[in-house]
Amino acid sequence: MKRIWVSLAVFAALTSWMTIGSASAAAVGSPMNASNPAWVDYYTHPDNPSTKAAFCAEGGAAVFREAGGVPACGPTGSTPIWVPTDTANPASGIPTGPISGFQCVEFAERYLYVRYGLPGLSGLTGATLVDRYAQQHSYIAQRTNGDRTGLPAVGDVISFADNLRNPDGHVAIVTAVTPDAKRPGKGMITFLGQNQKLSGPAPTAAEATINYSDGVLQISSYNKDYRRVTWLALSALPRHGAVTAWGWNGNGETDVPTGLNNVSAIATGLHHTLAIKLDRTVVAWGPNYYGERSVPAGLNNVVAVGAADVHSVALKADGTVVAWGADPYGEIDVPVGLTGVTSIATGPGARFTLALKSDGTVVAWGSQFQGETSVPPGLSNVVAVAADAQHALALRADGTVIAWGSNYHNESIVPSGLSDVVAIAAGHYHSIALRRDGTIVEWGAADYYYNGVEHVEPLTPPSGSGFVAIAAGEDHDLALRSDGSISAWGANYVGQLNYPAGITSAITVSGGGAFSAAIIS
Repeated sequence: MKRIWVSLAVFAALTSWMTIGSASAAAVGSPMNASNPAWVDYYTHPDNPSTKAAFCAEGGAAVFREAGGVPACGPTGSTPIWVPTDTANPASGIPTGPISGFQCVEFAERYLYVRYGLPGLSGLTGATLVDRYAQQHSYIAQRTNGDRTGLPAVGDVISFADNLRNPDGHVAIVTAVTPDAKRPGKGMITFLGQNQKLSGPAPTAAEATINYSDGVLQISSYNKDYRRVTWLALSALPRHGAVTAWGWNGNGETDVPTGLNNVSAIATGLHHTLAIKLDRTVVAWGPNYYGERSVPAGLNNVVAVGAADVHSVALKADGTVVAWGADPYGEIDVPVGLTGVTSIATGPGARFTLALKSDGTVVAWGSQFQGETSVPPGLSNVVAVAADAQHALALRADGTVIAWGSNYHNESIVPSGLSDVVAIAAGHYHSIALRRDGTIVEWGAADYYYNGVEHVEPLTPPSGSGFVAIAAGEDHDLALRSDGSISAWGANYVGQLNYPAGITSAITVSGGGAFSAAIIS
């Protein structure tokens, strides 16, 4: 089943915190300290100077200028930063003054808003603030000192409470974890917060430390009056960012929804795209010919998605699978009782889906044009799967690859001796493997019609090592390097290889029908 592409003209005729330094430096793990020159201002709520103080960072200013066009920081007396609160309606920009549902915030709230898109919590401080964030955003784990679930890590928001003189305590951001080289299991955690003892137009970021021993914080080493320490384990969240897309846009393929950020995973289909947000909900864009973009109401706790020709699939945290869209070949007929799924795969040209179970076996459903859903008998010890059009791939725990289905251009003939594979991807008539040494191996070919002419072309991946991820489109491919840069090769008749210049912080890449997408941190 060849995918036919024509020229664009013919087709149209037929159919209480902070960011440091800069926006890109705001990632979890960025260096933070009280003497950092990014801390430039101190101000109070303009409506009531006696209310809680707030800080300002140049990095935050850059982010908010981009978001709302409003200068956020500057000399004393400049406009403070305002963020939407939990009682506000969603806003596209940052307001310039105190309006209903908005508040001036402390660093912790600003940090959570800028870095994770979480709205502020009006009137809350200290441990109550941390507790409420955990209650409202269940995907963020809240941990308590002494529960043996680990120590706070860089970027986590920590709170100290149950002080008789200050029951609600205060919040801070963990900036460093320093093991004691001479005493195993012991060390020190550094955190940065608001120095409430200072006032006036001077930098007032305060840095402090607390010791730990055998996985437990020694509260008395910081302040013996506190009894409770909890933290939001933000460092445990998946890497995330905003989505950028390029290539064919005849049906809204590259029209990423405005304001979409905090995306942890994407999947590109023939014409549509799915994105998982940090809160484990799904956003979709592109055409909706057969309901492939109609995410089921209430779908949540999603950990993986797959976008195909005209159907979509989602894997939930409980190991179950949900599918929607076209169903002429049973594409959305998830096998009854299917559970224990750890990974799913489909592709831009596929009418079928693969599910990898926790026991290392593979289940398939949907079309059976070329044996694509005929999983080889006895296939086991599988750790990853890939699919597109009419063929499928499985990566085994020993680093070898198994293929089945169509074989028009040898896409199902795995190169002899291929080993040490850590990732796989499948295109329309080709297959890709990423080896442990960071090199890429590819077999098959690109086969497409453009302006009425069939093109059959070899796909030659970039040489060398340093690659950490791969993705396959219909007739083009992408790879991510360890430095966050992107490589692309294959067919480029509508710009599917023309990724934006200067990308150095990509988290993942995805290939669609004749377009591509990436998450940029």
